[in-house]
Amino acid sequence: MILLFSFLDLLAMIILLLQHFHVSQSWRFTITIIAYLIGKFLIFKDEPLILIDLALAIYLILMLVFGISWIITWFFIIFYIQRIFIAFKS
Repeated sequence: MILLFSFLDLLAMIILLLQHFHVSQSWRFTITIIAYLIGKFLIFKDEPLILIDLALAIYLILMLVFGISWIITWFFIIFYIQRIFIAFKS
């Protein structure tokens, strides 16, 4: 189960990078990742780091609707790389 979440987090990171560089032409993948992140937040509400997933979902909504791309993208990328390495290491 941890590998599934890690794979979906990796997919979220890829979609975030594609949206940041305005490469992604399909909004369906972004909506799917937003739904995944919100669903993950609703399932694991008690964990403190899950708020970063909700913040990423809100940020992806802003990127999708308004086309913004801020420096905060790199914070999310670094956080998710760290999370994926920890998940695969344990």
